[in-house]
Amino acid sequence: GSEMCIRDRLLTALVLTGVGLPIYLYADPRLLLGLLFVLMCFACREYAVIFSHKGKLWLWGICFLVIFLCIDHYWPVVLWLSIISVMFRVAMMYWYQPQALGSREIVSLGVFSLYDLSVFAVSCIGLYAEDKILLLWAVLAIIAIDVCGYFGGRYFGRVKIIPKVSPNKTLEGYVFGLLGLLVVSFIFLIDHEISILILTLVMLLVYLLAVIGDLSVSYLKRVLSVKDTGTILPGHGGIVDRLDSWIYVLPLI
Repeated sequence: GSEMCIRDRLLTALVLTGVGLPIYLYADPRLLLGLLFVLMCFACREYAVIFSHKGKLWLWGICFLVIFLCIDHYWPVVLWLSIISVMFRVAMMYWYQPQALGSREIVSLGVFSLYDLSVFAVSCIGLYAEDKILLLWAVLAIIAIDVCGYFGGRYFGRVKIIPKVSPNKTLEGYVFGLLGLLVVSFIFLIDHEISILILTLVMLLVYLLAVIGDLSVSYLKRVLSVKDTGTILPGHGGIVDRLDSWIYVLPLI
């Protein structure tokens, strides 16, 4: 039932935090790179399965690798393409019912999904090399939005926001998510000399992109008529389910 789902969700989150945080802070960077590679393999597999291309998993992997290797050499173009990707997702959610999409639109969603995943992987590597603490703040900020939004919406949610994309998302859940982000950002402000104005602008962008990422994956699942992108994480679903907001936020940071 729902209580078991919550228990599984919390237990999975605790295990991931307990194992992941020490590895992130103290492990050799090569180990982290290897773990990122494994995560991306799982994510590519999930995309291949939900897009009914399970037999062509190798093709998804090759496409991911090609995009991944090219990104660093064409970064200005990559940023523009990322903006286009976000605008494309928002436009699709606004104008098209999930059931109304044709094969051409679904292929476009698959291409952009693979592209966004590649940009996310490169961004993780670059941000880790440049500022480990900033990357940790971004991850904690997204987790705060997700956790506070989930429980706020579950126990206090009344006003539905966008039922055709995600029936369970409520205004109250989004407000709680924003409050969670404010708490994490305040803690970050205590430890770092940063302008409140700059932090506020970054925080608003992080929140906006986190919401778009979450809704984009929800929309994709409704288009493809699947409940979750995978089953590897009890209570959460798949790797893509868990990284939905991260994929959009980390390239910004």
